[in-house]
Amino acid sequence: MDNFVLIVKIVYYFVFIAALYLYAKYNYRRDKNKKFGLVALVIFAILFGIYGIICGPPGENIGDRANYAMRFENSAFEASVRESSLGLYTVESVIHIFSNQSSVLFFVISVVYFCINIYCYKRLKNATPMYLLMFFLCSLGLFGFYALKQAMSIAFMNLALTKYFQGKKIFAIGFLIIAILFHEAAWVVIPCFILAKLCNGSKNRQKFIYICMAILVASFPLVSSVFVDIFGHIPGMTNQLSQYVDETGSMLMDINIFTIMKSFPYYIITIVAIACRDKFKDKIENYDFLLVLAVFCSVFSVLSIYMYWMFRFGLYFYAPCFILASQFALRLEGRNAKIFKVSVVGILLVLMIKLLVQYYFIYGGIV
Repeated sequence: MDNFVLIVKIVYYFVFIAALYLYAKYNYRRDKNKKFGLVALVIFAILFGIYGIICGPPGENIGDRANYAMRFENSAFEASVRESSLGLYTVESVIHIFSNQSSVLFFVISVVYFCINIYCYKRLKNATPMYLLMFFLCSLGLFGFYALKQAMSIAFMNLALTKYFQGKKIFAIGFLIIAILFHEAAWVVIPCFILAKLCNGSKNRQKFIYICMAILVASFPLVSSVFVDIFGHIPGMTNQLSQYVDETGSMLMDINIFTIMKSFPYYIITIVAIACRDKFKDKIENYDFLLVLAVFCSVFSVLSIYMYWMFRFGLYFYAPCFILASQFALRLEGRNAKIFKVSVVGILLVLMIKLLVQYYFIYGGIV
């Protein structure tokens, strides 16, 4: 009976994704400008929020969810929550006015996370239903259930990117600041965005960036101490990096091949984006900007083989990858389009099945 419940919870998530994609696809065909209705948003957000409550293991006594639940329900942790994430502290303070139950916290964060990302989908001109499919099939789809700080940080970063593309720079900066207030890893977006902007429209500058990134990946074990020193000056980053640094200040290397293997969809998107630049750069808006961000996504994913935490930086560039991928799915022709869609979506699907099976049959739920 217990296994049956676990299977039902796994199926729940995939049925949710399928329904979300089919609705988005239906609405996209009817009205490419509207893309997602308000009533549907409310229904899907509630279903997503309910899953945010029921997806945890019985007792919520292990993993990130347990830590968030304990800190939310115990006022003694208010200071530590405020110190680690001013954004999350603010959200929790508002929720505390109505409830001290952690289930309410998980529901609210899940709903807000979902709604922000659906809003971004609606406002991003180049985002098609495939964008939504990839977003919720990748690991980001589950972040609103357990990685609350970074989930909200990524949501607001996606919102900043959306406002930037809309030409609303002040709002973009504001949402970028909010993203940083939720999670310190968002600081990495600033130099990456600046470099992407500088490379916009310049193939030579892009080549220079690619060469520099290749050199960084190849020499990272040798220059890791420089990386630690630079990022150590970012507020809140010292505590995150401390577990990866030895007594001399050098990076502790933990080679993990699977860490980079699970990023294969983003490598595929990046490779196709580079190979098809001349063909699509004038057809897809902000192509070069998105391309450089996709390169950063792949580079940070590769660097995670040395230090898993680097993977967190790459998460902020998943949305640009999905925008490009959704456009490639539309514009590639014949067999190439089918191979691209099947490879990217297929790998994401297999990885999500693996992830959910591990969560539920090892830990009893998402932790």
